[in-house]
Amino acid sequence: MKTTFFFLLFTSFIQCRTQEIAQDPPIVIINCPSDFEVTADAAQPLAFASWEEPTVSSPRTHRIYRSYSPNSILPVGENEVVYVFAKEDDTRATCSFKVTVRSVDTNPPIVYNCPGDVLVTAEAGSEHVVVGWSEPAGMDDSGVAILKERTHLPGQLFPVAPPKQMIRYTYIDSSLNEAYCTFNVVISTEDTTRPQILSCPNIVTREVELHSNGSYVEWTNPTATDNSGHVNLISMSHSRGDFFPIGITNVVYTFGDETGNTAECLIDVVVTEVDRMVPKILHCPNDIIAGVKAPSTTMTVHWIEPTASDNSGKALMTGRSNAPGSEFELGSATEVIYQFSDQSGNTAYCSFDVMVINDTTRPSIIGCPTRIIRQVNRSEKGMRVTWEEPIATDDTAHVEKMFNTHSSGDFFYVGSTGVEYVFKDMAGNTEECSFEVQIMYVAEVVSGDVGSGDPGGQPLTNDNQLANSLMMVIPVTAGTIIVLVSVVIVIGIYRVRRINNKSAHTGSSQAPSKDTPYFVLTPEDYLKNEALRAGFPARLAAITSTQQGQIRAGPSEGVLWKESMKYRKKRAGCRGWRLAPGDERYSRTDKGPEDQTAFAELEDGSESDNEYHGLSESEEPPEV
Repeated sequence: MKTTFFFLLFTSFIQCRTQEIAQDPPIVIINCPSDFEVTADAAQPLAFASWEEPTVSSPRTHRIYRSYSPNSILPVGENEVVYVFAKEDDTRATCSFKVTVRSVDTNPPIVYNCPGDVLVTAEAGSEHVVVGWSEPAGMDDSGVAILKERTHLPGQLFPVAPPKQMIRYTYIDSSLNEAYCTFNVVISTEDTTRPQILSCPNIVTREVELHSNGSYVEWTNPTATDNSGHVNLISMSHSRGDFFPIGITNVVYTFGDETGNTAECLIDVVVTEVDRMVPKILHCPNDIIAGVKAPSTTMTVHWIEPTASDNSGKALMTGRSNAPGSEFELGSATEVIYQFSDQSGNTAYCSFDVMVINDTTRPSIIGCPTRIIRQVNRSEKGMRVTWEEPIATDDTAHVEKMFNTHSSGDFFYVGSTGVEYVFKDMAGNTEECSFEVQIMYVAEVVSGDVGSGDPGGQPLTNDNQLANSLMMVIPVTAGTIIVLVSVVIVIGIYRVRRINNKSAHTGSSQAPSKDTPYFVLTPEDYLKNEALRAGFPARLAAITSTQQGQIRAGPSEGVLWKESMKYRKKRAGCRGWRLAPGDERYSRTDKGPEDQTAFAELEDGSESDNEYHGLSESEEPPEV
């Protein structure tokens, strides 16, 4: 529409102008501006434009139109400014120029997160310090803000002097507008470094045996240094060499410098119970020499197995090379090894050698007593007698007592009793020790020292010995000979009367009275049969009596057997009875005879003074 208006106006002007030419001089426009440019802020689409308005020199000429006036707000782009002048006769003249509005960014970028002054403390005596900060950022209306430069980087080393140093960041946009961020790094010095610990052990371990309360523990004391050059040990919770209980104990050393900085050395003292002690073996056998007789070449050897104890309370046998009862070959020694272990794996060993040799040597008896004599009053039946028991040794180092008829401390009746010990080695070689124990009435002793010690005084066993004793103390004259003969006759009469009233015997030698029972105990073929001597059961062979009836035989403190007698013939016209052979109730199951006193007794209560302390060699009853 505006263009149409200008076109009509121009057409009218031309027409008038043509008329004017004919009538007046033309209009002269003075100072018509040339085209020019103005800038507008990039954030604003408009800009103010100013110019000097054109004028005319022709009289009677006036401005009749202008498209824009100076200081108008023009949009970005080309804007045409038109001035139209006219005379009274409608003669017209035009002045036109272009104002170009160009958008230009004139605003600087915006810097945000610009730090304030950064305060830094440097260690006393140091020349540099690392300083860090969060960097700022820039933004711009154009959308682009670039970091142009910065004087320092965060994390950079700064000299301690000077204490105040400026940091500057410069940002620029696409229109080269600049913005700045400035702040200061302020450095002060202070000792903030802790002392440095040297040689801190951290952990110290000690092992002690089971059931210990603890241990004294040593370690190397820690030390410390400091940048100030001065450091002191302030405290310690324990000292080296202290006693520490089982478990973990914390030990603390504290060091400090002059400005109060401290550092600690922490030590864990660990005391642990550990079983390092091997089991203790008990009763480890000595070397064993076993003997065999030809043609045997092997021997079954027995021994008492060792045991073991341990501080943990339990030790087990974890191995053995041979067990008791194993067979060993004749010849070189065989090593027997036992192994014992505890729960911690500690192991101990017991070893000994077993050697089988060809043995034909009998054992050697040590301390076999000679005849023992004791005396008692006539009111006593006997007494207990003691002696030192004999022992036996053998080159096989293993010999056992097969049996003994009596033991030291047994009761012995008046009379003479045989005592026998039998020893046997592993090869079956035997050796015997036999002696007599004689109990005499005090009146029977005429001379000789019969005391309580072993073996006592010499006994007077017959009248000839008594007479010889008397001859030693009485001068030999005709008168003395008559007296001595008379004494011997009197003693003989006395002894015959005593034997008729009180019969006593030992073994197979006995002289029982005709009115009292007597007995004989023998094993079958004892002392003739090697197997029986080695300990096979002996049999109660015979109990005989001159009277027919019920008897019983047994130890003095109780009745063992009671059986009817059977009649049997005896040589020399002497009758007697004995038990039926083969009755197993009278077998003995122990090795050899028991050490006891036996007797025989009639059913009516009459008792024989006969006594028995061993087995008789005779199976026949003694002659009456």
